[in-house]
Amino acid sequence: MSSLNEYEQIIVNWGQTNPGVVLKARILQQASPPFKKMPPDDIRILFASLADRLIGEVVGDGDRLGWRWSQ
Repeated sequence: MSSLNEYEQIIVNWGQTNPGVVLKARILQQASPPFKKMPPDDIRILFASLADRLIGEVVGDGDRLGWRWSQ
């Protein structure tokens, strides 16, 4: 997973620490300083990008979209 950028790495680390828990954009904005000012839609794009590369999976859609670690 060396091709991850710093934001993606934070998401993956969170997912590995919290397996099975759906991560939402709002949680990242509140808990992680690098994401505080990032628009929720941009965070959801990161979720989709990871899932497209088979790193975790997206759950839900639209403004309810979240990401969950899966192997």
